[in-house]
Amino acid sequence: MKRIARLRGRPLNVLVHNLSGFDGIFLLKIVSKLKQPTILKNGGRIISITIPVLDADGNKVASLIFKDSLQMLPVSLGSLANTFGLGNKDVFDFRGFNKLVTEGLSPSKTAIAQFKNYNKKDCTLLFGIWSIFQRFIHGTFAVNINDFSTLSGLAFGIYRTCFLKDKNVNINITSNEIDRNIRPGYTGGHVDVYKTHGFNL
Repeated sequence: MKRIARLRGRPLNVLVHNLSGFDGIFLLKIVSKLKQPTILKNGGRIISITIPVLDADGNKVASLIFKDSLQMLPVSLGSLANTFGLGNKDVFDFRGFNKLVTEGLSPSKTAIAQFKNYNKKDCTLLFGIWSIFQRFIHGTFAVNINDFSTLSGLAFGIYRTCFLKDKNVNINITSNEIDRNIRPGYTGGHVDVYKTHGFNL
């Protein structure tokens, strides 16, 4: 946290692929013990977890943001690695590893080393994928993907930056409070169908 505090106001993004499905469960146990965390959710899925970094006087000096990269690139990490030409994702026997832990047995040094290498490879792949995607989006649209949390948000940002010709048009972005108030009024799937009919024709 001291290293992050040196950023002085700049957020530090930490990417987690499928945050809601796995890593987020462990993070929430830790985050719940911290002060003032902000959890952004869409339905039951976690989009991001923001942890403020405070100085000795309790003032916010930086932010640590865990983002679900699956919200931006909604494909498995293995498929993304192949698509971006970064090779194959490693395979690890999680079932056997978890069975040992559940039964109170200690995994071998070899298994632990394989587990660490598996995680390192995943981190390396995700970093490579994100870097390539970031360069492509910035080079094509002059938009920074780190300013957005979801693919739809990125698409809207690209639209406003590159395709909204009239800069005087103001597209209002609703606040979280307003969104919570009006969202219950949203409905979908209601269609009026008019069928012609008659009698004694």
